[in-house]
Amino acid sequence: MIFHESPIVLPDKSGRLSFLIRHFAGLFAGLPFDEIVKRYSLIEKDLLDEALQDVSSFLVQAGFVLGAEGQSSYQKGNEIIVVGLDFLHSGRTLVITLQSLLRKHADKSVPASITGFGLVRHIEIRFHESFELDPRILLNRLQERFVAAYEVLETSFIRSSADFTEAAYRSLYSTLETALTLHGKSSYFPKCRFAIADEEIGFYYLDPTTIRTVVGLFKADQSDFFSPVELSIWLITSPFPFQKSVSLESFRQSFHPITLPFSSNRYIHEAPQVVRATIELFGNEEYTVRALCKVRSFFLVIAMPADHANAVLPVLLELQDVLRQQFEDGITNCSPIIKTLRAASREISSTTVADFVTSVIAKFGAEIIKGPMTGV
Repeated sequence: MIFHESPIVLPDKSGRLSFLIRHFAGLFAGLPFDEIVKRYSLIEKDLLDEALQDVSSFLVQAGFVLGAEGQSSYQKGNEIIVVGLDFLHSGRTLVITLQSLLRKHADKSVPASITGFGLVRHIEIRFHESFELDPRILLNRLQERFVAAYEVLETSFIRSSADFTEAAYRSLYSTLETALTLHGKSSYFPKCRFAIADEEIGFYYLDPTTIRTVVGLFKADQSDFFSPVELSIWLITSPFPFQKSVSLESFRQSFHPITLPFSSNRYIHEAPQVVRATIELFGNEEYTVRALCKVRSFFLVIAMPADHANAVLPVLLELQDVLRQQFEDGITNCSPIIKTLRAASREISSTTVADFVTSVIAKFGAEIIKGPMTGV
């Protein structure tokens, strides 16, 4: 049939989505953060394998028979369809081609977008205009699979990464919020962000609220080349030039608050993810940083928009002793977390997930090419 670009009424997908969410929850919902870091490339690879199974089921249910072993070719009467795969780095697009050997090149396509947490941002199915099946049915199935997988992955990532630092930060935020409320300054609380800086390795251990904000930022403002998962992992686990940080300068100046515009950030080129996330948190204006105390190699730091400083800093001065004790207790509880984050950092490869997926697709293509085309 000739495919016309008109709306199609698809069956209710709530049941299938629920099944897919349960399926992916069973695969990685319970993974700790370091395991998500280690396995992320394989999670995307397994999802690609499942997408190919959706393509196979779509063709088989329509009466096509799988061809020779080692090939992704399908036959129905005289019609032979070869499944092609490609991944376009720019735009993070997964392209599936249903190429008929009896026709010229695929000259039609249907696209779908996925505003999700993972690697694939767009799916495109290419086919010849005489293709007898409606590819939008397949496109709908693939979209559901990727949406469900990335929803579970996002929830699991936030939960597991926030588990690391929740204990250390809970008392600090509770104390500050209560004090600001008692002073009639509760409106200043939402944009006051604590951070724990590790002088030895240059990490900032982010609190759960900041992690959720960062994930939302990278998901809403999608990179053309990197998945939100990768950007979030880099931000949480990548060292940055701590010796250039405003936090350290504040400590060296006897815990004096320092106010700077973001444009003067000293490591903007060395740690752009950190800077980008910070701008999203506070806005692209001046911000104030104050180191509050130091325990062993760890600094407790607070940052806020510069126009909050006059209201908030006097309250922090009153809380100085209690915040230091809470911080010291929290750092003790975080010892296993620190070890885990350091290990997770070592697991990060210089190869991007997109490169890994491209290599997997290249192997898939090689399998098609090497298989005999006769007798299909």
